[in-house]
Amino acid sequence: MGFVKGFSIAYDQDEIQVTLLENTADDAFSFTIVLKKGNETKEISVEQKVSQGYTFRDITYALEDGDGDSLYARYGTRYEFNLVSPRQVSVNPFGGIDVLRTAYFESGARDAFSWIRNDSVQVPVPLEIRDGSPVLSEPRDMYGAVASEPYSPDAVALVDVPAGGASFRSKQEWRRRRISYRLTLTNNRTGEPKEITGKWIEQTPTGRYEIVKDF
Repeated sequence: MGFVKGFSIAYDQDEIQVTLLENTADDAFSFTIVLKKGNETKEISVEQKVSQGYTFRDITYALEDGDGDSLYARYGTRYEFNLVSPRQVSVNPFGGIDVLRTAYFESGARDAFSWIRNDSVQVPVPLEIRDGSPVLSEPRDMYGAVASEPYSPDAVALVDVPAGGASFRSKQEWRRRRISYRLTLTNNRTGEPKEITGKWIEQTPTGRYEIVKDF
C-alpha cells in the first residue's frame, strides 16, 4: 500500500513514448531522458507534480467466476477435566484469542490503496449472499485496512464429562468469502472518475460447531 510514482518507456525506430504513473507520493517527481544519435545529444527534462488525490464516490460488489463461499473446519480451545464423578459442564465453543472475523480488500492496481493516505473511508461490505447477489451492510470497514474483530456470540455448549480425566475441543465451521468489487473515485483536480477493481476477502466462523472428544 505504498506510494506510487515512476514511468514506462516504449520505443521503436521512429518514436519514443513515455507514460507517467500517477504521482501519489508527497513530493514532485523529476527525471531526465538523454537521447543520443551519432554525435548529437538531446536531453528531455520531465517534472511531475504531486497528485491532488481522489474523493470516494461509490463501491459495488458482484459475484464473478471463482467468487463465493468456501467452508472449512478449525479446532478451538481445548478443555481438560479431571472429575471425581461425572457431570455436565458448560463451555464456550468459540473461546480463544484467535477466533476473529477478518476482512480486507486486494487489487492488482498499483495505486489501489495509496489515495487513502490522508482520508480513510468506511465502506459497506457484503453481509450475505442472497439469490446470487451480495447484500450489503451500512458503511462498516475501512477501505484499504484489514478489519479484525472478535467473534463472540452468546453461545454455550453443554458437555457430559465422565469421571476421571477427559479432554474436549470445539470443532468450528469457518467460511472464506470472496467477492469482486468495483470502487469509483473522483479526481479532485479534473472531476473525472477513476475505477479500481479487485476482491474483497472475509474469513469468519459461521456459528456452527460441535464439541468433540480430544483423544
